[in-house]
Amino acid sequence: MGSVAISVKQLCFQYPKSTQQVLNSVSFDCLAGQCTGLIGPNGAGKSTLISLLSGLLTTYKGSVEYKYAEQLNHIEYLKNHLALVPQEYAFYMHLTVLQNLKFFAGFCRQSKQEQQYNVQKVMDSCQLDDYKNATAASLSGGYKRRLNLAIALLKNPKYLFLDEPTVGVDPKSRATIISLIKQLKQQGVTILYTSHLLSEVEDICEQTYVLNKGQLQNIQVANQSKNLLLHVTAPLTQAQISKLTELFADIQIDNHQIQLVACSVASCQMLINRLLQLNISVDSINYESPTLHDLYMSLVK
Repeated sequence: MGSVAISVKQLCFQYPKSTQQVLNSVSFDCLAGQCTGLIGPNGAGKSTLISLLSGLLTTYKGSVEYKYAEQLNHIEYLKNHLALVPQEYAFYMHLTVLQNLKFFAGFCRQSKQEQQYNVQKVMDSCQLDDYKNATAASLSGGYKRRLNLAIALLKNPKYLFLDEPTVGVDPKSRATIISLIKQLKQQGVTILYTSHLLSEVEDICEQTYVLNKGQLQNIQVANQSKNLLLHVTAPLTQAQISKLTELFADIQIDNHQIQLVACSVASCQMLINRLLQLNISVDSINYESPTLHDLYMSLVK
């Protein structure tokens, strides 16, 4: 297990004219060199949380601590070592890819030689070299996302926040971006990643949190339980269904199938005992770990 790179404790935030808190006592850690997934429905507060962690919003209750920032000005530390890839395109459409990269490299506290090296480095990493003289406006959605990411990498960040970086991209660009994220982890970069594509999150994130209605829950906790799927010999009667739903409010019964999502071993045993009591014959039992999609849906339903 890696060391803690970012520690968030009891973080609360409310917009000035709002009557509701966007974030309510949010606490979690991001581990060094790992990718932390942040998922949740639209409006859950994911972008607000990223803005708070990156210093774009500064008025909040609670604490946000970076491992190496104790002796330094917090905002200055973030400017030097953190890069954010927003949902929106953060570059100039009328400039070419190379012009955009050179322009943003000028904001990095690097020598001219370092800037030139890093511009070429990120073009290679994001496979943009063949398009360096194309205007940003002429790029496909996938290559615009690559340019967004390339600009963020110019400063060689220790921390990289990615807010839905693969929205609307083609499969090839998505594969390029995901592969690059995995390489960055190997280089020790600490990554916070938001996406609605749960397969991506499952692929690249070591730990995942669900943000819903201002509350944060570690979805890894639910991985201690599994999905139970039973196939019964005959369809259940209404009386049998009533007896089962009395015991399990979230049980799913469909013709010959009975399912419990993210249930413990104790719940599994309890259900099987009840089936025996009701003289329900079972043909097969499947008890396996749920997918991230299953866990997510059970938490935000």
